[in-house]
Amino acid sequence: MDRRSNADPNKVKFSAQDILGSSGVGVGGQFAFLPETTIAKVNGSSPRLLRTGGAYVTSARRVEVGSVPACDIVGVILPEISTDPAVADRENKVSNISFQLLVPLNWNSSSKGKLIQFGGGAFNGELFDLGKVLQNLNFWSGGKAPLANGYALVTSDSGHRGKRTSLAFVKPPAPGYTVDQQIEVRNFAGEHIKRVRDVAIAIVEQLSLARPTRTYFVGVSTGGREALKAISLFGVDYNGAIAVAPAWDVTAGAATGEGCTGLATDSEQFKKLVEATVPGGTQDEKLDNLCRVVELTWQPPANLTAFGAAGGKLLIVQGTSDKIVPASKTDLYWQRFVAQTPEWDEFARYYHIPGFDHGFGYVPDFDLIGALNRWVDDHSQTPEVQGLTYKYALATSLPVLLWEGLFHGFSFPLNVHVQKEKQVCPYPSVSTLTGNAFNWRRAGECTLNHTGFHVTHPQ
Repeated sequence: MDRRSNADPNKVKFSAQDILGSSGVGVGGQFAFLPETTIAKVNGSSPRLLRTGGAYVTSARRVEVGSVPACDIVGVILPEISTDPAVADRENKVSNISFQLLVPLNWNSSSKGKLIQFGGGAFNGELFDLGKVLQNLNFWSGGKAPLANGYALVTSDSGHRGKRTSLAFVKPPAPGYTVDQQIEVRNFAGEHIKRVRDVAIAIVEQLSLARPTRTYFVGVSTGGREALKAISLFGVDYNGAIAVAPAWDVTAGAATGEGCTGLATDSEQFKKLVEATVPGGTQDEKLDNLCRVVELTWQPPANLTAFGAAGGKLLIVQGTSDKIVPASKTDLYWQRFVAQTPEWDEFARYYHIPGFDHGFGYVPDFDLIGALNRWVDDHSQTPEVQGLTYKYALATSLPVLLWEGLFHGFSFPLNVHVQKEKQVCPYPSVSTLTGNAFNWRRAGECTLNHTGFHVTHPQ
């Protein structure tokens, strides 16, 4: 990389030598720039509709994640235009998309290097610590660090900065526009997914002269919704996806999840979620603006035909104790998907996990990433053929430990490591355990749920 102090950042070359040197990278105040023409070359869809203004790598340093040497790359993706015509404030600047990319130093096509794109949470606005979130959560890879298995990892803030609980990135609309036409809102709703994917692949190709052999999208909550968006909107760009507790119209008061209905403007939920941050002079205007964002954002299309036809595989996982994204909402998505996809059983599975809350409590300890990868590599290796099972990982909450100790004796942590593997139950079958998380030891056989929607699953 050209490190001259007066170097034009648009002409700085980003190369593997900057990363793989014995001392790591020394950016020296300069930026590595990838022009849109370079990024567009990795585009898997045609035509290219979601362009960028190029991307800067603002830092790249050698790190140890666990015992895996890797390059920790941070950068920004520039918008195609700098000001948004849909925002009333003419001085408003469109935010960059911030991203983090972790690449094992031995990553290349000969080692079957793969890429995992990790989704965000709540209203995004922040970068997760990839070294902790994706590496350490057992329900992704059963304690097997993805970096050590040849995966590069990338995540982003979805195109705006702010607290995950804030909708402040939604601005008052310009005359003739609505908030759902704003660039930052559209990025949050799903457009950033494609831009981040293309930039990440362009970077690893610059580093290793090779593209990923597989590209997956995984996420929980908002990230689960993004996983469904990724494979429905950009299906040919992804080989597989894992959606855990995908957010499906989480603001709706109606059990069916139909649109942005049933949310009372005098409710505490409205006041906490909307009143302080969503633009509008009246509550009705605020509600209308919120609903425009919800309709655009929290309604992942159920049409996954292109993804399935290209050989993609999907795993959806939902905890039955989830209070943030109720299982009924994910059930609704699955029902719609199955109803319009006769060949769904060739590429998709949906599992209920008893006692599992929204990513915490007793979490299932199983290798979803490994199961997905094996299924993608060999279409005959379905999760059933692989014998996908799970254990409940130990919760670390003191109240939970005391509660378990009270009912089962305080020796239970020693037994966690020898508990029997539990059967994964494909919806609409359910485990014989229908109680709360504290009965996790008794999860057993899968039985057909004779209420609600019925589909036939391969055994």
